[in-house]
Amino acid sequence: MQLEDGTYVVRSPEFPGCEARSAHVEVAREQFGDALRERLLEMVEAGEVPSLYSCEELGASFAGRCAVQISAPDRLPGTFDRAIAVRAKLPPAAAERLATIRAAPQRELQTSEPSPVEATDPAVPDTSAADDETRGKLDPSARLALVAARLAGRDRHVG
Repeated sequence: MQLEDGTYVVRSPEFPGCEARSAHVEVAREQFGDALRERLLEMVEAGEVPSLYSCEELGASFAGRCAVQISAPDRLPGTFDRAIAVRAKLPPAAAERLATIRAAPQRELQTSEPSPVEATDPAVPDTSAADDETRGKLDPSARLALVAARLAGRDRHVG
């Protein structure tokens, strides 16, 4: 969001107190990624399971996140939040520990009989590879999810 002093701030309701500010939104986003990584490392070391989303999970909830505004008394009047995906880059050891922590509750809930994998719903089309003609026919939330997925994919290839 843009603040009264003209700077941009990146905040997350899932990680209160984790924020970054800059005169440029792109710089604030990058700095937020660094602050988020540090917070996630602290959480993983403490054995906590942070709220993280894969690109697929984020795509499904992205439209709803765009509709929620973070309350901020320092917001520039007449401006709105921008929902953005930020990639958290964890060292391999921390990523492995996080995967172990996340899998632990699932192992406890599993029964000895594995449940059959259900087929995906054919009524919900996969729009991830939508061409320009199809993209124009998507509803706004599907277009936002498509953009978020592409941005997340682009960020995966950055150093």
